[in-house]
Amino acid sequence: GAVRALRPAWLAHRPGPGQMSQTPNLWAMFALGLALAFLAGQGMSLLAYEWIGSPGFEQTQQLRREAGTTLVLVLSLVGAPLGEEALFRGLIYPLLRRRVGIWVAVLFTALTFALLHGNIVQIAATWPMAVLMALVYERTRRLAATVAGPLVFNLAALVVPAHLMAMLVNPVGTLLTVAAFLACAWLVYTPVTRRPQATSGAPAVDRGD
Repeated sequence: GAVRALRPAWLAHRPGPGQMSQTPNLWAMFALGLALAFLAGQGMSLLAYEWIGSPGFEQTQQLRREAGTTLVLVLSLVGAPLGEEALFRGLIYPLLRRRVGIWVAVLFTALTFALLHGNIVQIAATWPMAVLMALVYERTRRLAATVAGPLVFNLAALVVPAHLMAMLVNPVGTLLTVAAFLACAWLVYTPVTRRPQATSGAPAVDRGD
């Protein structure tokens, strides 16, 4: 109808004929993006905790201590990656992509994923990783890749000492890390929207992103 016709181009999604072939450096960019997402998220979360504080985060930490190491490991390395990715990238993201453009779906699912954690510290820590997982799923349509990302992210959060991260964190360094992450995310995103070049006798295919 008229509302659909007036939607801006960045919101619309016209289903196309399928995924483009993967670029050789996708997995290298995924690994780099995951490292930058961890550093950017940890930097923002530590600064948020230092500047604002978070009773909700402190309660979460207390619950983890009471739950014990084994349960925390199972939930962080098995339950959370499988359950959250099945919900957000396996269900919600594909449903959104049938109706809206890439960035609307990416930002909506990433924000919802981050808000699900319930406190400003974990929201700041997780949103870069959620953005990256949505883009990787857009490129690959493989849940295995997006499950592996949070697993590695959560493992790093468990084993990297908090005092070491605190020593490395400062506003300027965090800003630079966030900028580097956004640049890496853009490089992951770019092949999704790039149209193939036309060749002689074969018209270019519009993927409709």
